[in-house]
Amino acid sequence: MNRDTDLVISKIKELANQGQGKAAEQLIIKFASEHGDRATEPIVRALNIVEQANILRSHDFTTASILTDLLSPIDIAKALETEPVNWEAKLLECPERLQENALNTLAHFVLSCNNKQRQMEIIKAILANEGARSFLKFTFIGWTPLELKKSIEINIYDDTGTECAHTESTNIDIDMASALLEHGSIEILFLAISEVAPKMAQSLVKHNNGISEASLSRMVFALTKHAQKMIGVEQSTICDEDMFVPLAP
Repeated sequence: MNRDTDLVISKIKELANQGQGKAAEQLIIKFASEHGDRATEPIVRALNIVEQANILRSHDFTTASILTDLLSPIDIAKALETEPVNWEAKLLECPERLQENALNTLAHFVLSCNNKQRQMEIIKAILANEGARSFLKFTFIGWTPLELKKSIEINIYDDTGTECAHTESTNIDIDMASALLEHGSIEILFLAISEVAPKMAQSLVKHNNGISEASLSRMVFALTKHAQKMIGVEQSTICDEDMFVPLAP
């Protein structure tokens, strides 16, 4: 890399570490427009996982980050794995709010990708990464596929004014459901995972009924502790050693 490129990387890193993800991304977009994606890839690789995650986090599922295309699926899974370090301390006592936060993050990392094949590769990478998979499982705690079926039935009834016998089947047509459900919803995310790994999708929601608030809170601490370990952050006072539990497989 030449001096100009080093200066660009330095500025991108500075902005990303200051929490200015969108400003950092604008520099990457500008560099890519001038030099092309291939020349931009080393720029992205020069960022550490936290800097990459800070840029990804500046978007939601409605607008994909340029990093969604430039990072490998494995790197995207690693960024997801570290996401709990960014959970605000005031939210740690409210697991339900954190689940909403986790869903928004997953919807962006997975559903904002318009390339179906790449979306499937990202899902596979997430499922292969212990921390990212546990993050995914945390998002689905308390949710069951019965809610998916109910949502589809409600939407079909709203569109046609009549009950649709198709929804009585346990086999849900993914294209039909995707057209009816809200983009970025947990139902759409579940369908996307089901298409790639149906058995894994079912395991995500297995035994989801009757999860206690204490169990949910313990998983929040476990995810946070694991994320801190992955990025080398020293143990925070919010992660009491006695609260640590192993990550779910």
